Amino acid sequence: MTCGACRRARTCPAPCRCTLCTAASPSPGTARRWLAEQNVRFDITVIPPGAVGTEYVTARGHYHPLTPAGIGFPELYQVLAGEAHYLLQQKDLSDIVAVTAKAGVFVLILPGYGHGTGNPGRGSISLSWPCPVTRPDHRRLPIALRAC
Repeated sequence: MTCGACRRARTCPAPCRCTLCTAASPSPGTARRWLAEQNVRFDITVIPPGAVGTEYVTARGHYHPLTPAGIGFPELYQVLAGEAHYLLQQKDLSDIVAVTAKAGVFVLILPGYGHGTGNPGRGSISLSWPCPVTRPDHRRLPIALRAC
């Protein structure tokens, strides 16, 4: 088993006691409480391989609601396993970006960009992402994003 934070083989008892993990989080309870106080959650998503018709299996694309300041929430993904394809787009389709990311790579979703993640590979992909506790706008995105 590997440590989720430092990616080293776990030889110490859970929770991991390596320098990076203990520096980032003195205890799991402390980290959980701090994240809850900041209104942030930490999710892991696994997307299996396969296709429905000619479209690869994807995490449903969405936009984030606006912050009190009037801008969308950013989001940061890390690919833990496999190769993920991200499609990002502005609502007016003035900018569309495709990103291919392998294990260990971070992908930053800028505020105001809709995004979806696709798995065109033969194995599952795993993604981790801390995000604000919000309700994303999961209405279907225009065809450009669904092409993921």
